[in-house]
Amino acid sequence: MISAETRRYLRIFKEEVFPEADPEPRAALHDRLRAAPADGEPGARMVALVSLAHAGKVLPKQLPKESRRRAAELAVLDPVGELVARPG
Repeated sequence: MISAETRRYLRIFKEEVFPEADPEPRAALHDRLRAAPADGEPGARMVALVSLAHAGKVLPKQLPKESRRRAAELAVLDPVGELVARPG
């Protein structure tokens, strides 16, 4: 999914970068993440992913309000996502 490259800046500094080799898996994941709140009962893995995305505030802003609200409800179901979302 990604490749490793070494770049040089000012002939002194080296930087390791990891550009996407194939954008398809990322696009598929975004599609699944957008569709998960609208699904009736997503699986445990998808609930965990939605929960972490919600806690990290990376859910797409293009989602309808009811989908964002459903994602917040799903986030409560996953203990890890709940811990990540907990302040402090």
